[in-house]
Formats: sequence, C-alpha cells, structure tokens
Amino acid sequence: MPVPELVLIGAAAVVGTIIITQIESLLDYMMTDQIFVEGSNSEEVRHSPKYRLCPKDSQYVEESRRVLFESFGSEKPVDALLNMGAEGRLVAIKKLIEDLKDLYDVPDIKIELFYDKENYRLCGGYSKEENRISLNLFFLMTDNRRAVKEVLDTVFHEFRHAVQWRILMAADENGYKWFNESDMAVRFASGLTSDYISFREDPEGYYNQFVELDAREIALYVLEGV
Repeated sequence: MPVPELVLIGAAAVVGTIIITQIESLLDYMMTDQIFVEGSNSEEVRHSPKYRLCPKDSQYVEESRRVLFESFGSEKPVDALLNMGAEGRLVAIKKLIEDLKDLYDVPDIKIELFYDKENYRLCGGYSKEENRISLNLFFLMTDNRRAVKEVLDTVFHEFRHAVQWRILMAADENGYKWFNESDMAVRFASGLTSDYISFREDPEGYYNQFVELDAREIALYVLEGV
C-alpha cells in the first residue's frame, strides 16, 4: 500500500484518512519536546499468570508481529522510529495503522492523532461508540525509548479493543476472521457494555477487568523483543 505524502494545512496536518489536530508548527515544535516516563528504559513487563493465549489468538499475535516487522524493514521497530525524523515517524505510524486495519478487518475504524504534552500520561484510547482510536503524538516525538515503545503498545492495545468489539458482534454474525470459538465473546460483553469499569472510577478494577487484561497481554506478546 503506498504511503501518502504529509500535507500541512495551517496548524493541522492530514495524512491520508488520518487527521492530526492541536499541533503547532508540527515538525519543528514536536521534536523539541521531551517526555518524562517513569522507570528506566530497560524496565521489564511480565505476562499475567491469569492469561493464556488460545490457538486463534496465537495466530493473531503471529500475524500482528509479521505486519509490524514488515512495516519497519530489517530494523527493530523501536530503533527504526528513533532513527527517523518527525515526518518519517508520522508516515511510518500511518503505514502501520493502515496495514493493521487490513489485517484485523476493521476498515471503517476512525483514527485521530492529537498532540497534548500537558496530558503526558494519556497515550491513547478507543471509543466503541465512535469506532475511533486516538493516539497522542507527544509520545512519538521524543528520543525516549520507553515512550516510543509505548506508542506501539497503544496502537496494538487499542486495535485489540476494536477487535474485541467485532468479536462481540460476531456472536450474532458469521465469518469474522478473528472470532474466537471459546467463551471470549461472552466475557468481552461484560466488559464492553454497561459493566465496563473506567480508570477514573476504579483504577484497580479497570486494570483487572478481562477486556483490559486481554488488550494489555496481546500488545505485550506482539511487542516481545522489539
């Protein structure tokens, strides 16, 4: 898939179907900011003993890793991004997102890239009501390895939420590629509807609910060794 050129329009930029807002003097301004990320660059995140990959999800992880590494060529993805300038990073994330939309069969999902250095703890999110993934570019435009890796983690985490929603809907449909024949659709239903626990409401409950555990673990498996 060809990567479209970056077009700057005043204080906004449009990259294909992705609209980037809240950016001031995009290429120069963003790269001068540095993000503070707690912990060391070598901090290890371990898998939860409560989670196990089923055969379908093992295939999901394998295909996701294939797309990730194909997007960045011979370099490890984080190293590749750190070696790029601002424009290159935007184009690279655009290509990865478009490839993942194809892989996960979510062609109608909306992508919003925004820049908010004040809210530096928010890297992104998913809205099932709007079928939209949001990504904070402040994390991408830095030389901090953990912050750049967090961007990739967020991409795969939030796409997993979109796939969860498709899996839930597939309980009444036929043919969705990533539908899990186990009880996962039922488990997703309890977390994607009225029973979902927000971080502001209950941080511990948010962290431990299955939809978040699943998205967190999938992203962790995909990014092993990057």
